[in-house]
Amino acid sequence: LLVIAFLFALASPAGAVTFGSDVNARTANSAATCGDFNIFQYAGRVGCSVYTTGNISNPMDTSATHVIPFPDPRVYGNQTGTITQVTFKTAPGAPAGPARLSVVEYIRDAYSTANPALAQDIADSATFTMAPGADGLVHVATNLPARSLFNASDNSYRYDVLVLSMLDNSTPIPADMNSQFLSGWISPYVDIPSTNGELTVPLPADRQGTGCCGFGPNPFYAIGSWYAQGEVLMQADLTIDGKDDDGTGGPVTFGKPRVKGNKVILPLTCALDTTCAGLLQLLRNTGAAANQAQIGVAAKKSSIYGRARFSIAARGTKSVKIKLTTAGKKRLRKRKSVKMRVKATVGGQTSTGTITVKRK
Repeated sequence: LLVIAFLFALASPAGAVTFGSDVNARTANSAATCGDFNIFQYAGRVGCSVYTTGNISNPMDTSATHVIPFPDPRVYGNQTGTITQVTFKTAPGAPAGPARLSVVEYIRDAYSTANPALAQDIADSATFTMAPGADGLVHVATNLPARSLFNASDNSYRYDVLVLSMLDNSTPIPADMNSQFLSGWISPYVDIPSTNGELTVPLPADRQGTGCCGFGPNPFYAIGSWYAQGEVLMQADLTIDGKDDDGTGGPVTFGKPRVKGNKVILPLTCALDTTCAGLLQLLRNTGAAANQAQIGVAAKKSSIYGRARFSIAARGTKSVKIKLTTAGKKRLRKRKSVKMRVKATVGGQTSTGTITVKRK
């Protein structure tokens, strides 16, 4: 079911996306805890991880899945983004225990119907308490990176799933057990590799950046995993890099920038089947309305923080060096972190977005 969910979750490109369970439309009625599952061969383990995969009765319905819904990278090029907020709905009166969020990478062959393989834990949030606010919901601000990659050489997808980890054996997992959705359960909880958790400790060299097939040891060597009926009541907000505010996208997508001297180095991925050649500009971030005016007409000299010409092969990725203008250097000197608008023009097509530039 996870494979099917992934295929259809990718069908709707967007710049700002809310995905997962509709917490306002669901009833939290779960009394299930990690302790219920950490038994038998898993005895002695503490905590577990959960996420919703697909609909039992309607595999075409992916509305509640926690597969992060990027546009298909085989069509639109590799994608990156950030999960900025996650909301949970807990059962009334449920005890508030410790929890954590993780972005976990899966991998599968583009044409295979077999179950995907768990590859690695990409990033973890700070620990938070599953305690609802005045509206009865738990709101967690996050800054979790996510991505969606396609490797044409072996037709493999590497895609991410948002996973909730309960860090004790007594706090109920927020879920609607009457839902027709199916959820994946992992014991013990997933952990980022660098902390020597039980997910992949560490990733063998022959599995780092390889394709879908022929990796080394089974990644579940220290993990029990299974599926159970029930919808994890977790809803998340995703911002996709390189997409316009209206989610229409454009000829290129933007990666994570870095600063070297008086230049910003920004990875660009060409989303076209032809070469992407054009002008890249860094502009002052002045708010949505002003940004649209700024992008639609010639920007003032003081609003231009950098510019560079670029040429990228079809579906390729290239790091472009953007020389900062006097205004850009002055702005970055004043602040350690600066939000900038980025605009890439290829022929009559334009990609815009917002990036955060940080100096060392």
